[in-house]
Amino acid sequence: HFRRMAVLWAIGLLHAYLIWSGDILVTYAIVGVAVYFLRNLSPKLLILLGACGYAVPLTLLLLAHVLVPKLGVAGIEAVVAQFDPSESTTAEYYRAYLTGWFDQMGVRAKAAFANQTIALFGAMGWIAGGMMLIGMGLQRLGIFSGAGPTRAHVFMIGVTALFGYPLLVYSFWFHFAGDWTIPGTFFVGLFMREAAYGIIVFGWVGAVVLLCRYWNPVWITGPLAAIGKMSLSNYLAQSLAMSLIFNGHGLGLMGKLDNIAQIYTALLIGATQLAVSTLWLRRFRLGPVEWLWRSLVDMRWQRWT
Repeated sequence: HFRRMAVLWAIGLLHAYLIWSGDILVTYAIVGVAVYFLRNLSPKLLILLGACGYAVPLTLLLLAHVLVPKLGVAGIEAVVAQFDPSESTTAEYYRAYLTGWFDQMGVRAKAAFANQTIALFGAMGWIAGGMMLIGMGLQRLGIFSGAGPTRAHVFMIGVTALFGYPLLVYSFWFHFAGDWTIPGTFFVGLFMREAAYGIIVFGWVGAVVLLCRYWNPVWITGPLAAIGKMSLSNYLAQSLAMSLIFNGHGLGLMGKLDNIAQIYTALLIGATQLAVSTLWLRRFRLGPVEWLWRSLVDMRWQRWT
């Protein structure tokens, strides 16, 4: 397990500093080592600790809502600049990423380091660790494998429908009604949105398990299974594709596509990966990065077919 996390950490560092600073693999590797020591706890305790971990950054958002107004004008302006950069800051960001790949390194390295320190310990580490612990507990209870009772999955879907999505919709209404102001509505709206995400994911788990148990249409589950088996390859391929589309070493379309065009771009890449993953696994046993990952962990080359 530790070799597996170490290799994942190395892949994440390469991804963060060479392609995209918003990498999540480094976070997964570090947190994956920490939660390993809790693996023998009872499922209920794992779920409870996971929920507490997920709640840490949510609590920080509420504290920010209370404390930021007390910082004074200069302090508030500094906080606003972090979440709502000025036009000059945005323009400088565009100029940096619309240059050549090597010239982007300074900006990308600075953002990657902040993501692996401030973001890791202030938010994403807690969220990832919380979800991992909850996932470990649900796995032990048979929820992911479908061994759990049907009513448990129906309950998960019901909670998502009754609370998750309504809270998500309301969070955006709340944001726009308050014009996304800091310290006005921003932190409370973000708190509701992140809480909604934590609920909605369980509805999707319940829905997918019931789909596979009672229907299992291979034209849906087959491509989804393929893209899941190649999740690491697909994750890195998305970053590479997006960098070639938007950055200066590629097509240089950063800031030139409206929201609708961006959605179409994401859907096109997703559909392409569904098709390519399905075709790839008809011939090969592992995705290319999964093959490398497993080979390095086991310290011997894996077979392709």
